[in-house]
Amino acid sequence: MKRIILITALILLTQICVQAKNVKVEALSDFSTANPPHTWQLKIMEDVQMGDNSIIPTGSIITGRIEDIKAPARGKRNAKFTFVPVSIDIEGREYAIQRNLVGQYSFLTSVTPQKIAEKGVVAVGNKVVDGLFGPGVALVEGAVKNEEGNRAKSAAVSLYESTPLSYISKGKELEIPAGYKFIMSFKEPKD
Repeated sequence: MKRIILITALILLTQICVQAKNVKVEALSDFSTANPPHTWQLKIMEDVQMGDNSIIPTGSIITGRIEDIKAPARGKRNAKFTFVPVSIDIEGREYAIQRNLVGQYSFLTSVTPQKIAEKGVVAVGNKVVDGLFGPGVALVEGAVKNEEGNRAKSAAVSLYESTPLSYISKGKELEIPAGYKFIMSFKEPKD
């Protein structure tokens, strides 16, 4: 029975993953969810293989509308927006996009192997010694990084951020400077 449930879950997950296309792009202008533009342009940073075996080459520019902007929310949930492509410029020729696609900024852009390793070490430390050293590691890490300009304040902020209590605070507005490279996840809406 467990095997059937596991296989069903894996099939469903692979279908979800197949429906979204992650594309590495570069912002051609500044973007902020606090004051978003009506349209925005993105440059494709790697060849994209489409479902019909066509390829969108590197350097193509996608123009799209910004829609469905969601403000930051409690629980450290950052602002979100939807990018709806309307045209694409391939090697100087502009084409209208006929498919119904939406793109969303991928949170995977900000995840680095170093961040994952740091969190893993703290989690392992928490499990091994029942959380005795977890807060201490966050305290020392904050003091060493000194992001607040004052070591004591940086240590206290880092300690607070490592506790579940920090989820009371709101997330942040999404700020993307021109030239920033990130992952945009495109998919066809269900409706």
